[in-house]
Formats: sequence, structure tokens, C-alpha cells
Amino acid sequence: MLPSYDDPSPSLLDDLAPEIASGVLTASLWILIAAIGVLVVVMIWAHVARVSRGRRIERILEPLRPRLLALAADEEPVGEAPGKLGRYRERVVDRAVLDLLGKVRGGAATALVDILDRHGTVQGALRGVRSWSATTRARSAQVLGATRRTEYSPVLAGMISDRDRAVRSTAVRALGVLGDATYADAVLRSVREVKGVSGVPAYVAADALLAMGDDVREAVRRGLDDPDPGVRYVAATVASRGGMASLLPRVLQLFRTDRDERVRAAAARTLGVIGDGRVIDDLGRALAPREPAAVRLAAATALGELGAPAGVPLLRSVLTATAAWPMWPPERWPPSAGPAGTSSSRPCSRA
Repeated sequence: MLPSYDDPSPSLLDDLAPEIASGVLTASLWILIAAIGVLVVVMIWAHVARVSRGRRIERILEPLRPRLLALAADEEPVGEAPGKLGRYRERVVDRAVLDLLGKVRGGAATALVDILDRHGTVQGALRGVRSWSATTRARSAQVLGATRRTEYSPVLAGMISDRDRAVRSTAVRALGVLGDATYADAVLRSVREVKGVSGVPAYVAADALLAMGDDVREAVRRGLDDPDPGVRYVAATVASRGGMASLLPRVLQLFRTDRDERVRAAAARTLGVIGDGRVIDDLGRALAPREPAAVRLAAATALGELGAPAGVPLLRSVLTATAAWPMWPPERWPPSAGPAGTSSSRPCSRA
């Protein structure tokens, strides 16, 4: 047996420590339960508020929806125009109008934009482009683009240099909706990285340029020679649009000599759309195993797009070479080099 030890001078803290620890644990447990209860209440309140807001919006739009749909269909609305709406009701109607503007053109769009004018939404958007809030600036750019009024193009072009990336992207999209090719160069340059700040996503700029039509041809031609690979990538992608066959020699040169893998892949895809028999040999050479995988895939896809009989043997050779590749067991891949540079494992047979 171990010898017992009795403290000759026991401390009062020794007697109170278990009670203090028990009290702290109990208080912590109650705080945790209370926090969970508050979280549950907040979640329920948020759900109820969301449902209530949705129902309120539906009640506001229900009597106005037939009139809005008639305007969107470029028809004469039936019935009297609604009277003065409150500010909240105007905002609800504005959101519905903006949703419809993305689906209509011509006179229908003009009639819907007139509603935004009457509500002061367009003027508010012009003021909002200078707001300190990035959300407000982005919302303003969206409204100005939805009007399809090219008079707002300079304002949106100025927002391409906004400090917030989301605002820049929205401004580029809005310029695409306006279809004003005057600022095609600015849209192309928006993908550049400036002082470590990433530019607009390439797909956003490409979509905007494609929406501007064939008038962006000269801007695309200049973009193919831009020192920034992101700009060259977007230009090579947009060059696939119909009506840009005159850019074929420059796109072919880009495919042959550019150092950026993405740019070469985009150029290959464009060659498949606007190319002819002159590009088949170049695309065939890009199928070599030494080429990057993205370039090889784009070249093979381009040969398929061309549909020329001369491309069939090239694609067949790739399939033959692929079928001849050895299959290695997963646990032995990649094969390790044995003595004298030989592989230490043997390829397994194909099933």
C-alpha cells in the first residue's frame, strides 16, 4: 500500500475548487443552450420574413403583371395605368422590369425603360455610379446597361477602372448589352492585371465583345498583338465570330508562335471555326505528344470542326498512338526507372 499524506495546513481554496469548477461548467452549458436557442429563433424569423416578403411582392405585382407582360410583348396594355405608387412598390416594379428587359428588344424595351424613367430609377443609377458602396455602383451599371441607350456608354466605360472587380465586370457586361463597339478596346484591356489586382474574367470580356457584333474586328486585330496574354486569349476567342475570316493569317501565326498555352488553344479553336485547308498541317503538327495537352485537345477539336478529309488520317494516327500506349497498374504508375534506365515494371496487357 502507498503511504497516505495529510496536508498539515489545508487551504480553503482546496475545498472551494470543485464547487467553482462545477459552477463554471453549469454556466457555460446554459450559455451554450441559450446561444442555440437564439440561433434557432433567428433562423425561423429569417424564413418567415423571406416568405412574408415574397408574398408581399406577389400581391404588389399581381394587378400589374398583365400590363407589364403586354408591354413586354409590344402590345397595347388593357385597362388604366396604375396611379402613383409608393417607393417600395416602385422598387418592386423596377426589379420586375429589369428582369423583362433582359428578354425583349425594340419598342417593348423602350416602353419598359420609360417605366424606369418615370420612377427616377435611371437618374438614380447615374448618381449611384459615384456611390461609396460597390453594390450600389454595380447595381447602377446594370440599370444603365439595361436601358440600351448608348449615351450611357462613356459612364460605363469609366467604371471599367473601378477599384472593385465585381463593379468592373458588371460595367463590361452592361457595355455588351449596349452593343457599343466604340469601347471594344477598353473591354479587351479590362482583363489585364494591374498592380497585382486581377482584371475582369476573360469569359465576361469575350461575351461582351461577341455581343457588340462585327464592329469589334479592328479592336480584336489589335488585341491579337497585345503584350498581355489575357488580352490575346480573349481576342483569339472572339476572332471565331462569323465575319472575321480576314483575321485568319494573324490567328494562324499566333497559334504557331505564341508562348502561352491558353492563347494557342484558343487560336486552335478559332482556326477550326474560320479556317480552311491551309491550317490542317499546322493543326496536325500540334497533335504531337510534346505539345501541351490543352493545345493537342484544341487542335484535334479544330480538325473535327473543319471536317476536311485531309484531317482524318491525322486524327486516326492519334487514336492509333493512344491505343498503343501501355497500361500500367495503378500502384506502379508512373513506372520507376530500373538499372540502366530500364523500367522496373512491365506493362500489363489490355483486356
